[in-house]
Amino acid sequence: MVSKRDISIDIMKGILILLMVMAHAQGPGHRLIYLFHMAVFFMISGYLWKEGAELNIIPFIKRKIISLYIPYVVCNTAYFVWYLVTPVFFEREICERNLYGVLYETIKIFLFRGRCAMSGPTWFLAVLFIVSIGYALVRKILICKIKSDSMRYYLLTLSAFISLVIGYVLYIVDFNLFQIGTIFSSYAAFHLGNMIKYITKERQLLERNVMLHTILAIFAGGGLLILLNLSDTEIRLITNTIVNPIYYCFGMLFGWIVIRYIAMIFDRFVYLRFIFSYLGIYSLIILCAHFAAFRIVAAIQCIFYGLSMSNVSSFPVVKVAGLWWLAYLTVGIGVPLLIRCLFISFKERVLKYNNEAE
Repeated sequence: MVSKRDISIDIMKGILILLMVMAHAQGPGHRLIYLFHMAVFFMISGYLWKEGAELNIIPFIKRKIISLYIPYVVCNTAYFVWYLVTPVFFEREICERNLYGVLYETIKIFLFRGRCAMSGPTWFLAVLFIVSIGYALVRKILICKIKSDSMRYYLLTLSAFISLVIGYVLYIVDFNLFQIGTIFSSYAAFHLGNMIKYITKERQLLERNVMLHTILAIFAGGGLLILLNLSDTEIRLITNTIVNPIYYCFGMLFGWIVIRYIAMIFDRFVYLRFIFSYLGIYSLIILCAHFAAFRIVAAIQCIFYGLSMSNVSSFPVVKVAGLWWLAYLTVGIGVPLLIRCLFISFKERVLKYNNEAE
């Protein structure tokens, strides 16, 4: 039986991808957005976990290779080729421009280590790939060793707690080689999302009680504002900057409640449901391509302000004074979606041509 797609989750992803691009464009409230946005993406993946997926671990890994590893490799390879052709769009050399350098960088891409500036957001794909497989393996081991379902889940939760502690220790000692700290911290977020699904089975606890969810959303929104004023340090999962475990957990939990509530509201309006579910469904292309799309606005700014075109490679943006952040946001969302539409149109034309030729 095919499970019904949860549109509210797509809307959540749409809201989050919009906030992510807005934060990268240095828009208003970007420090607040950093409190939760990437952690909630991991929570969504944990929330969507299908019970029993760990039982067939090989097919599971194959699916993750298709959905996460291949997009990572394709995206980073495309940007690497772009770098080789027009390095002016990159803020720094990513490899020596010789055979050895090209070979070395290519190997790094296939080992999840080949990111350049414009493919920076693809760190999420690499970490989610490892976290998902790690989570599946832990669940499979627990199923093999523990008979009690409740005890298995307690131990799974314990593994998430230990992972959070390890992630914090690695943050304290400033060690994140191969993003090991990010992986541990993200594993905790992944399981927290799964816990929410476990606790609110069939969406009976929160979604059906609008008043309760409204109160929780107001409380969570206030909590985010308090957290924002408790620390000047931004939470950045890419560098495993989580401030402290309590701060990190409350930030993503409050963020989940607020975004979930907003998604429920949007779901009641046809146009908002369509727009944000569409953004959520195609959030992958936005994640992978929005930094590259930013270069369009960067080039316009260089011309407008009379700057050297070398400033096009400024990371992540050239200037954000006034409403330039809005231009970056519009291009960062619109151009990736346009690329997708053009690709689909091209694909359909090719298929039509092949069918006619046969």
